[in-house]
Amino acid sequence: MKVGDYIRTKNDGIKKITKIDDFYYENYEDDFGHFYREKVNKKLVHYTIKEGEGFFQGGSALEEDIIKSNPDIKKVIEVGDYVNGYKVVSINTEYGPYGVYIEIPFVDSESIGCNEDLIEAKDIKSIVTKEQFASMEYRIGE
Repeated sequence: MKVGDYIRTKNDGIKKITKIDDFYYENYEDDFGHFYREKVNKKLVHYTIKEGEGFFQGGSALEEDIIKSNPDIKKVIEVGDYVNGYKVVSINTEYGPYGVYIEIPFVDSESIGCNEDLIEAKDIKSIVTKEQFASMEYRIGE
C-alpha cells in the first residue's frame, strides 16, 4: 500500500490514498479532567473524499479497516458495486485484460432487458460500493 493507490475501506467505500502515517496520537481525558496524549503504533491512512474547484476534503482510516488496496481502481471494485450508476455484474480476472462488466438496462420497442458492457478505468467517473448502497437504501414494508 502506497500513496496514490486506491483503497476499499470497511465503512467509507473506495478512496485514493494521499498520505500514510506509521503512527498517530489519541487524546484522552482521565477522571480528574486531565488531558494527555498517547502514541499509537498503527498505520493511519489518509485519503481524498472530495476534490473540486479550490477545495479538498479528506478522511483517514486505520490500516486494519482497509479491505483492499491497489494502484488500479478496477481491482478494488467488487461485483454488486455501482460504477457510473450501473451495477457491476462480473469481473473478468482469467482471460485477457482485467475487466469490470456493468449491467446497462435498455428499453426498445419490443423488449426490456440488460446488456453487459466492459468499462475501462479511464471511463470510471463514480463508484458506490454495495455496502454504501445498502446503508442508503430505504426498504418499504420492513
